Amino acid sequence: MPEKQEVSLNLYDLAGKLVRTIYSGVQAKGNYEVNVSQQIGIYAGIYFVRLEAGNFNLTRNLTIFELLSH
Repeated sequence: MPEKQEVSLNLYDLAGKLVRTIYSGVQAKGNYEVNVSQQIGIYAGIYFVRLEAGNFNLTRNLTIFELLSH
């Protein structure tokens, strides 16, 4: 993050339905990593991950090959 701002990181299925909010809140300036495997109950499949931070939006594909759980 180039500056402190509101951030949301969401996981969507292929139909565009929200599956899980991975993070939502204010982040300070800096670099961040998110380990999606720590999210419980995400089944194998193809998803979209959308990052929104201020005026910045980024959507990427995410393929999960097996159930992610602890």
